[in-house]
Amino acid sequence: MSERRRPYYLITGLVLGLLLGILYARVLNPPVLVNLTPGRLNPADQDQYRLMIALAYQTDGDLGRASARLDLLGNNPLADLASQAQRMLASGGSMDEARVLALLAQALAQPSAPPATSEPSPTDTPLPSDTPGATPELPTLTPSPTLDLAAAVHSPTPSRSPSITPTGAATYTPRPSNTPQPTAGAPFLPQESRAVCDVPGAAGYLVVEVQDSAETPVAGVRIVVSWPGGQDVFYTGLHPQIDPGYADFEMSEGLVYSVRAGEGGQAAGEISTSGCGAGVLGGWSVLFQQP
Repeated sequence: MSERRRPYYLITGLVLGLLLGILYARVLNPPVLVNLTPGRLNPADQDQYRLMIALAYQTDGDLGRASARLDLLGNNPLADLASQAQRMLASGGSMDEARVLALLAQALAQPSAPPATSEPSPTDTPLPSDTPGATPELPTLTPSPTLDLAAAVHSPTPSRSPSITPTGAATYTPRPSNTPQPTAGAPFLPQESRAVCDVPGAAGYLVVEVQDSAETPVAGVRIVVSWPGGQDVFYTGLHPQIDPGYADFEMSEGLVYSVRAGEGGQAAGEISTSGCGAGVLGGWSVLFQQP
C-alpha cells in the first residue's frame, strides 16, 4: 500500500498568494487617495488642522476664509475650537496656541464685526469745484511692516498699525479689529468680587469676567489663580457661547484663593467655597475692568 500524502502544497500556495497580494497592494500598486476632505482625518490631525487655521487667522484676519476651512471638518466649529483649547490646557499644552483657538472661536461667535486687516481704507476727498484744472496729489504711503506671526500669537490681542504719511486731499481711516482691544498699558482691576449662592450649577466654581474700559468683554486675557502651595493659569474666551470675556475655575473646599487678570493688575483675594455660610458649598464671581 502506498502512503497517502497530505496536501501541504495547498497551504504553501495559500501563504504565497497572500504575501504576493500584500506586496502588490502595498508596494507595486498602492491605492492613491485623492479629493479627500479634512473631515476624513483622524482626530489628532483634525486638531492640528484647526490650529493651523487659527494661526492663519491671527495673521490675515480673514474670518470668511477661516470659517470656510473649518466647515470642511463638519460638526460644530465653534464647539470644537473651544473644546480643543480646553483639552490643550488640561493636558499641559501650549497656552499661546490655546489662546489663538479661543480668539478664533470668539470671532466666529461674533461674526458681525469686520475682520482685522493690515491695510488702511482710504476715503478720497474731492477737490473744490472752484479750482479748475487742479490735479489731485496722490498720497505717499510708507510700506507697512511685515506682520510677525510669533508676535501675533504672544500678544493678548493682535494689533496692526501701518505707518501712513498722507499728502494732498486724501484721508485714511484704519479699519477696526474684530477683537475687542483693551486700553493699551492699562491693568485690569477687580471691580466686583462676591460669593455666589443662588445660581444653579455655580457651586464650587470661581467665575471670572474681564472687560475693557468700555465694558466690552475681552478674550485672550491671561488669568492666574493662586492658592497656598500652587497656582493655575488659563485664558478668557474658551467659552464664547457664554461670553468672550468669561473664564471659570473649579475650586476645592478648604482652600483660599486669589485671582489676577492680565499683567501688572491688582489681584482679588479671600476667595473660597465657604462664602455662603458654614456647610454650604458656594461659588464666587469676580469682575475685572480696565480704568
